Amino acid sequence: MTGEIEYIAKRHLKAVLGINAAGIAGLQGVNKCPNLVALYGDSLVAQTFMDPGVRLRRAAFNSINIANALSGQRMIYVMKRAVSGWRSDEVLQRFLSDVEDGSLDASNAGTIIFTMGTNDVAQGSYTDVVSGVAVTPANVADNVVANAARLIDTCTARGIQCIFRTLHGSSNANAAQIALFEDTNRKIGMLPYGRRMWLLETREPLRDPLNTTNALYAFRAGHMMNDSGVLVHEAVPGAVAVGKRLAEIVRKAIPDLPSFYADGAVRYSSNLSSQLLTYPDFSGTTGTLGAGGTLGFNPSGGALAGVPTSWAATRRSSDSTTTFTINVGEDMAGRYVEFVINTTNAGGIFFQYEVTSAAGKVLAGDNLRGFSTVEIMPGAVNLGAAAPAMEVNTVKTGVTSSLFTHGCHQTGSYGAYPSSEHLVLEDATEVATVPAYDSINWLVCRALDVKFTGAGSATVRVRRPRFEKVAAVPAIAA
Repeated sequence: MTGEIEYIAKRHLKAVLGINAAGIAGLQGVNKCPNLVALYGDSLVAQTFMDPGVRLRRAAFNSINIANALSGQRMIYVMKRAVSGWRSDEVLQRFLSDVEDGSLDASNAGTIIFTMGTNDVAQGSYTDVVSGVAVTPANVADNVVANAARLIDTCTARGIQCIFRTLHGSSNANAAQIALFEDTNRKIGMLPYGRRMWLLETREPLRDPLNTTNALYAFRAGHMMNDSGVLVHEAVPGAVAVGKRLAEIVRKAIPDLPSFYADGAVRYSSNLSSQLLTYPDFSGTTGTLGAGGTLGFNPSGGALAGVPTSWAATRRSSDSTTTFTINVGEDMAGRYVEFVINTTNAGGIFFQYEVTSAAGKVLAGDNLRGFSTVEIMPGAVNLGAAAPAMEVNTVKTGVTSSLFTHGCHQTGSYGAYPSSEHLVLEDATEVATVPAYDSINWLVCRALDVKFTGAGSATVRVRRPRFEKVAAVPAIAA
């Protein structure tokens, strides 16, 4: 397989990262880039990342991340303004502040994804911090829609498109609040007329239609996170259900990033210093097979001689029971490395590449990002996450620190990928900037980081892993 030309679905981030407004205007023909996305809203948006203060660890229990992976990583998040509990007026207030101080324009965001309204209905009565209007249950729906319309219209005037979601409600909503949610949704449904926006329908994929009534919102089994006793946030199954809907919008509203053809054996060299790993093409098999691992078969039916050179297939830390078999194969989508995994607890595996002589290949200030295409085959049981990840561990003046970032993942138990689904996730880590260092203990790219939420099994394929230096990155504003 070495040397074959294979389609690498690697998205050229350089096309939209680290270029100025004039460059983006030249690329897109307008003064905004739709691939650069600003996020506004309440906790439904705040949970895009598992660590809001750092914003490096993407959550698998968030439909925005799932949609991004399903649509080929078309969205690059450049602003995230979302706080749990915010009402529509508070979201609008922060948005208008960003407009007035120029930070929204400076981000060059051409797309805004936002949510608002759930906390308005929950509170019922408040004073709008922007308009000063006294809001009561009698006018809360009109106020939510007025605030949404102002945000959308301001964006339209600036050449920015919007994606807004309907309100799916919460399990603790009473009959009066349910009536307000439905009134608000009816009025939200009129917003797209004459406006540059997309409306994401979340009620049908999340609610249980057989048990939802005028006095009770019931949700599809397992679709919502039960972390507080109130069902309002997506769990992984709910994120997948809504993410599939959002991905349909993203494919229409946001152009794909340029791709290119590349040799499958592409690896780090003096002439290609941006690519930091060796493609796992099995031209050499001197990698590490960890405990519990078994070598399977290649496309011609022969047994594998070993793990790809410089790669390691291992159990996750503190896991002593998970077993897995490695196969390789090829289909219409190209070559893949397949893992057939069984675990008796919430274990999992890593398929990772440790960069050798890392200090000679990356410098402080370099921006790194990991990519891989992860295919989850039907029949997975309790598979909580399967995503790329990266970690750099450095020492500076005697102090050791580790920087970790990943794609759609979870560290708790927030639901599993639906067993009936066949999912192909073109996933990526957030960009991480190498800190100043005296030495590097390790620099690792995990093409596959698998975690189960309990005893289970799964067959997961990984294709086209990449670990690269990318162009200057616009900071994700807090």
